[in-house]
Order: sequence, then C-alpha cells, then structure tokens
Amino acid sequence: MLSFLPGILKGSIAFLLFVINTVFSCTLIYAVALLKALSPLEKTRLHFSRVLTLIAENWVSINGGIIRLTQSYNWQVQTDGPLAADKSYMVLANHQSWVDIVILQWVFNRKIPFLRFFIKKQLFWVPFLGSAWWALDFPFMNRYSSAKLKKNPSLRGRDFKTVHKSCEKFKQMPTSILIFAEGTRFTAEKHRQSGSEFTNLLPPKSGGVTTVLEAMGEQFTDLLDVSILYPQGRARFSDLFSGNISEVQVDVKTYAIPSEVLSADSMKTGEKHNRVKKWLKQIWLAKDKKLSQMRRKEGGEQMT
Repeated sequence: MLSFLPGILKGSIAFLLFVINTVFSCTLIYAVALLKALSPLEKTRLHFSRVLTLIAENWVSINGGIIRLTQSYNWQVQTDGPLAADKSYMVLANHQSWVDIVILQWVFNRKIPFLRFFIKKQLFWVPFLGSAWWALDFPFMNRYSSAKLKKNPSLRGRDFKTVHKSCEKFKQMPTSILIFAEGTRFTAEKHRQSGSEFTNLLPPKSGGVTTVLEAMGEQFTDLLDVSILYPQGRARFSDLFSGNISEVQVDVKTYAIPSEVLSADSMKTGEKHNRVKKWLKQIWLAKDKKLSQMRRKEGGEQMT
C-alpha cells in the first residue's frame, strides 16, 4: 500500500511501526510474565506460558502486516507436506542475517508452534527484546572461544545444562526449536576459512542438535529443514525496512527423525555425536544441492 514511497521514508515508517509494535507487545509480555512468576500453581503457570506465546504470535502477525503495508514483496515458500500447530518440531535453517528470523517467523507463524531459538547471553541486554525473549523461555547461551574451552573444559557443560533445563519446560506444550546448525552467519570469508565441502553452506555443528535431541527428541514429530535464499544478495535489517528485500525463496523439507539419533541411555556420548553428525551431513548435502538449484533458477551466482 505504501510501497510507492521513497525508500528512506518507507523505511522510517516501517521501522517506527516495528518499534511501536515491539514496545506494546513487550509491555504485555512483561505483565503476564510477572503474573506467571507470582503464581504458586504449575497449572496456572502453564496457562500463563500459553498466553505469553499467544502475545508473541500476535507480535509476529502485526510485524507481517507492517511488511505488507510498506513493502512490495514476492516471498515464495515451498513445503513438501502439511504442518500442524499442535505438534512439536525441530527446525534447522541456513543462517545469513538476522533477517532470517523475520522470514522464518513469517513463514511458520501459527502453522507450527511458536519458534524459539538459542540466543547469546549478551543479547539479554538488548532493550525490550532481551527480557521478552527471557520471559518466553528462549535459552540464553554463553559463547566461549576454543582457547577458553581448552583451558577450562568444564565451561562446555554449562550450556548443555541450560539447554536441558529449557527443554524440560517445553515438554509441557507443543513447541518448535530453531537451530542454526552452522553456528554463525555465512560469509564468503568464513566459508573459505572453514574449508567447507559445501558450496553454499558452512559445515554443520552437531553439538546443539545432539543436546536438544537428548532433552526432547521423542517429543518432535519431524525435523523441518529450511533453505533460505535472497536472490538480491545478503539481506540486512535496513534492507528489510527500506523495501530492498523484495525477493525471497524459502524451501521447507520434512525429515523423519531416525531412531538411531535419538537419545539412548546405553549409548556413549561420542557415539551419539557421531550418529547425529553423520545424519546432519546427509541433510546438509541435500540442502546444499537445493540451494544451488534455487540459485540457478534465479540466475544468481554461487555464494562463494
């Protein structure tokens, strides 16, 4: 409707509306989170958790409305099967930008349970959003350097405990756990440094996937593997607001989670990781091939 406006004006309006929606939604989340914290009954706290999720879904819906109001866009989504809002899913996606989160929320809102994902602990201090993520039970993780982990291996177990604690809460209602298995945003430099065998992707890391499967693998109906392509190039938030992301391609592939990667008490930790790593590699090979096909269809160059 407002897509005819100049980019800077359109971007300013979209950004302002996003901020207003965020402040309003977060205020509601804080109020309900306080009631939840004060409630002595588990059943009542679970009810408030569902109310918090409903507020978050409305927040996402309004953001989608703002995009429709201010942008001229052609975001194409292809899925290979039906989705259900009353079932739990593990969601994997390639990661290029924070815009990925907006795209994924737009694709899945109210089609599957509300997406929750791992967040760096430092982001708790992001105004409004940080505490809202905390109230919505998003897992906050520390990110330690390889040198620090080598010096103090016990730090590695802290995040695993955080994941298990968060996932225990999710067992009480359907939920979707989003994991960016690459562990960082894709860039050509990171791709070169990693020595990746994939054309369009960084190598997947199995640690987070293994831990989530250990905590709630039996709860997941399926794994949804999402391939996101920005034909116009890498997307930034400023591009989103100013209408420069008019084309997005999203492909959703459904995988059954094989029994051999689910937790087994008798299975050694190393064996679990190896099985998940092997499974992830097969998914990544298919994903890399799909991204190349999507890119050729759009007439674009490979990411490298």
